[in-house]
Amino acid sequence: MKQFKKKLISCLPYIITILIVFLTVFLIIELNTNKDDTKLSDRDIKYFVYDDKVKTNEKNGLLEAKKDDEYLYLGYINNIENNNGFITMNENSDLFIASKISFLWKMKIYVNNNVDANNIIFKLESSSGTQKVIPIIEKDEKGTYLFFDVISHYSPDLYYHFDFTKEVTLERIEIYIEKTLEEISYCQLELNEDNNSYKIVKLNSHAIINSKNEEELYTIIPDIYKGLPVTDYETSNFTPAGYVKVGSNIQTIYEESFGLAVKYIEFSENGHTQKIEKYAFNNTNLDVLYIPSYIKTIHSLFIMNKSSNIIKVVYSDQKEFSKFDNSCINYYNIKPDQLLHIDKMTYLINDDYATLIDVDNDLNDVNIPNIINDKYPVKVIEDYIIYRIDNIKSITLPDSVIDIKSIFYNNIVTVDQLSKVNEYNNGLYLGSTTNKYLYLLNVNNAAKVILHSDMKFMHEDITNEITLSKQLIENGCVYVGTEANPYYWCIEIGSDLNSTSYTINENTKIIKDFSTRRLLTVTLPKGLEKIMNWEGQGNLKLIIDDSNPYFKTYCGSLYKVQENGLALIYASKSSISNREFMFIDNCVEIKDHAINGLLIDKLILPDTLEIIEDEAFISISFQQIYIPGSLKYMGNLSNLLSRISNINLIELDINSTILKLEDEMLLSYDKTILYKEFIDKNTFVVPEFVKYIKNNAINARNTFIHKNVLSIENKFTNQEIVFFEGSKDDWKKYEINVSKIYYDNQYTKYRGVIYAIIEDLVWAVSYDDSSSIVTLSSQIPFGESTYNLYGIGSFAFENAVMSSTIIIPDGVVIISGNAFYGIFSINPSKEMKVFIPDSVSKITGYMIYLRQTETVVKIYCQAKEKPSDWVDLCFTYADEVYYEMDSIPN
Repeated sequence: MKQFKKKLISCLPYIITILIVFLTVFLIIELNTNKDDTKLSDRDIKYFVYDDKVKTNEKNGLLEAKKDDEYLYLGYINNIENNNGFITMNENSDLFIASKISFLWKMKIYVNNNVDANNIIFKLESSSGTQKVIPIIEKDEKGTYLFFDVISHYSPDLYYHFDFTKEVTLERIEIYIEKTLEEISYCQLELNEDNNSYKIVKLNSHAIINSKNEEELYTIIPDIYKGLPVTDYETSNFTPAGYVKVGSNIQTIYEESFGLAVKYIEFSENGHTQKIEKYAFNNTNLDVLYIPSYIKTIHSLFIMNKSSNIIKVVYSDQKEFSKFDNSCINYYNIKPDQLLHIDKMTYLINDDYATLIDVDNDLNDVNIPNIINDKYPVKVIEDYIIYRIDNIKSITLPDSVIDIKSIFYNNIVTVDQLSKVNEYNNGLYLGSTTNKYLYLLNVNNAAKVILHSDMKFMHEDITNEITLSKQLIENGCVYVGTEANPYYWCIEIGSDLNSTSYTINENTKIIKDFSTRRLLTVTLPKGLEKIMNWEGQGNLKLIIDDSNPYFKTYCGSLYKVQENGLALIYASKSSISNREFMFIDNCVEIKDHAINGLLIDKLILPDTLEIIEDEAFISISFQQIYIPGSLKYMGNLSNLLSRISNINLIELDINSTILKLEDEMLLSYDKTILYKEFIDKNTFVVPEFVKYIKNNAINARNTFIHKNVLSIENKFTNQEIVFFEGSKDDWKKYEINVSKIYYDNQYTKYRGVIYAIIEDLVWAVSYDDSSSIVTLSSQIPFGESTYNLYGIGSFAFENAVMSSTIIIPDGVVIISGNAFYGIFSINPSKEMKVFIPDSVSKITGYMIYLRQTETVVKIYCQAKEKPSDWVDLCFTYADEVYYEMDSIPN
């Protein structure tokens, strides 16, 4: 014992040292992680400063703020690569309030050198999406600073990033907490029935003073509330306005959700919204709407009543939606960072140039720059960039432009209030800084106008006025042009009705269209640069010199030269050989309206084809089709395939990445979309993996649909009866009507017959041909209950294969007309017997019609004579009828 004490005393210094080290390490960790549960809202911190210099290419440790001699842990500020600085503020940060819902705050970042606002972008990033904030550059007595105002909502994986395009030294960071929101004052929520998510029962916008000291309206639909996702909302008290951010967990955008007061809609990059319903954007004043790829279903009337403007709908990928009405212009395969909004104009950025797609309504002087961000020349001006022309004073076009379209919505041109309209020889022009006559806007006298030689573009409707003057006619074609080139624009082909062959003047640069039904051969000019429209019915055979850099012809059809290959824009009947359409080599696309009026046996799409636009096929008749593996987007091909009656008539390349043939069905590659089922049966059960059902997809008479289907198109089937796994409320989301539908717990299958409960009575409504024997039963089990069979519905057993003995169960009260219409006997050479019990008080029409005329139909009735409620013709097509049967067989 003494020896042990001696050893213990001798080791005591070491033990104390170890304890001190342990405690020191613990205290360091504790100070750095700040596990104090007291959060910012409790300490009432409204302002803090981080004033250590941080270069964006250097790492730095903890970011802390000092308040009353106490340091608060905020996160880290450091750098990863390529001058990308970031602050990481995770859930342990004292910036997050106790309720972990949201807060409003402003940030000043002082920098040591002059920077362009575009050189530094602040981003809030989480799994639910990214919010980008471009700073305002201002100065005060402390120096130059970048100013941000931010609305932040809690997410466990939220990060705050600064993206620098070049090295910047951060001198000082000041953060002002504007308001902490322990509750969302503008938003009231309730638990959903699943108790695992919330729905919004009231939502208003709220005003925030931005960095320019202007009041802005914001409406934020939160991602989560009290740790649970916000998935739904009620429209009755849903009044968003101004800038609207849609929560990442919202499932459906309902009718009339976003109206006049909404200026801009932002969806999360990684959201869960599946559907946009009819009239969702009713009376909207939106200019541009970005649709992310995860939204699978959009009603064709999702935008309505836009009397004053159109909307540019931008999609993140090439998707098959219904064709929208004329209030929309659609852009596909666009990512969010390709959209730029600069000086009240919205641009779409391609690889090396910009397309102007929209101008803000309140912009009076539209001065379109030659280049944006010192990088992207503005080369294209889209349709309808201006649709509220009353406020426009002047328009200056860029010198860099290579394509200008209609410019004005509805092609309405009013020039009285424009201060910079240039006139030449009865023509009114819009100009650029170097070319006053770039764009012909209007004409004062169509009969006398001569185009300026510098004119490059013309308002589309001008040609309708000039046609009346027939300024220049040569060989049956009508032209309008400049003094230097009278043949610049060909506005009519084929005015000489006696001719079948036309050669367009070789000096022609633009052709208006090919809208003619006559059989013509047209030789196009070697220098042709543009065709305005190419709708036709395949009657033209087109020829062009091989040296033309913009167009190619092959077997009479016309193709447009693109960077990735050739696009069919006009399909000529001359391209049909041996009842097959011959495509040019390297055809990668079929454009809208390209194919019209073709009659062929088999449509063999080329192995280079990638895109078929939505309206590519106006009218075409064929029996078989080959679909290549190269196809990436198929437009209205699903409607095209509706005429195919047999799966063997579709040849699909095994390398296809968009389609799959499986179990007599044509599906999307991931099997979520059902395009067509070919099973020749009375009953079709939609597989569980199918989420979307397209038009003309189902041929069966009885369709069983599970409730996890997200979208069904209106003409999805030629069915008579739908059996739906969900409730009536569940069905409402599809917004379609069917002639007969039965919901969950209203129907059941029993011994080959499908029964349904109608007004608390059980009817036999159809049959299940997956069963080899169809047998009517007097008592029908529905779950744990049993019901007596009350009636047999109209056409319930239409075309069914029945036993030679049909026994109507005792207790049946009504047999509807045509209940056994067109049936087949399993023994066609023998007689068929039908037994009707005394309980049947009503037969509403003729009851049985047998397909096999050689079979004798005998009907045995327990009634003494035909009851008055049995219609006179009820036994038409029966060979023999007997009454007063003593009993009915079991």
